[in-house]
Amino acid sequence: MEESEIIDKYLRGELDAEQMESFSKSLESDITLQKKVSLRKLVIAGINQSYAEELKSKLVDFDHSLENKKTFKWSWRMAAVFAVLIVAGAAFYFTVQSPNPLDFDIDEPGLPNSMGTDTEVALNNAMSVFKASDYESSSKAFGKLLTENPKNDTLLYFSGLCDFRSGNPKLAIQKWNQVKEPSIYFIKTEYRLAIAYWSIGDETTAVELLRKVEKVENSALREKSAEALKVLD
Repeated sequence: MEESEIIDKYLRGELDAEQMESFSKSLESDITLQKKVSLRKLVIAGINQSYAEELKSKLVDFDHSLENKKTFKWSWRMAAVFAVLIVAGAAFYFTVQSPNPLDFDIDEPGLPNSMGTDTEVALNNAMSVFKASDYESSSKAFGKLLTENPKNDTLLYFSGLCDFRSGNPKLAIQKWNQVKEPSIYFIKTEYRLAIAYWSIGDETTAVELLRKVEKVENSALREKSAEALKVLD
C-alpha cells in the first residue's frame, strides 16, 4: 500500500488496529510524515470548506441551465467544471493557509562520539539514538543523564530537541529556557524556543525571540529568523 493511500485511510479511520499502531508510531517520530499528514488535512479542508459554497452555487446554476432540456446527460463540460473547481479550490487554499512552524525547524547533526568516562559513553549512546531519529528513546537517555547533571547545557539542548520532535513543545520550552549565555547552544536555543512558542500559539513571544536572533551578527540563523518573521509579522 502506497504512503499516500495509507495517509488517506488514516484520516478516514479505515486502518485496522495493527496498521493504526504502526502508522501512529511512525507519525510520532517522523517529522516529514507529520507534514504530509498536515498537508493532506489542509487539502481536504480547502476543498471541502473553502469552496463548498462556490461549488454549490455552480451546481445550482448548472441545474437551472438544464431545466428546459428533456434529458440529462453527463458531458465532458460538466467534468471540466468539477475539475476546475477542485483544482482552483486547492490552489486558493494553499495561498491562504497558515504556515506550519515545523517548516522552520532546522537540522541538527548531533555531536561526534568521544572516548572517556562512563558519562561520555552514555552521552555517545544517547547521541547515536538521536542521530537515528528515534527521539522518544533518545529523550529517555538524555533525561537520565539530566537527572545526574540537570544544568548541563548540552543535555538541556538535545533533550529539549527530542521532546519537541516527539510532539511535546511545552516540555522542550521548559528545558530550553534554562540554556543561558555564554553557552554555545544559546543562539540555536533561542531560535528553537521561538519555533516552539509559535507551535503552541504564542506568536508574540516567538516574534520577540526571532528579532533577537536576527540581530546577532555572524549568526547562521539570521536569515532563517528573517524568513520566519516575514510570515509572523
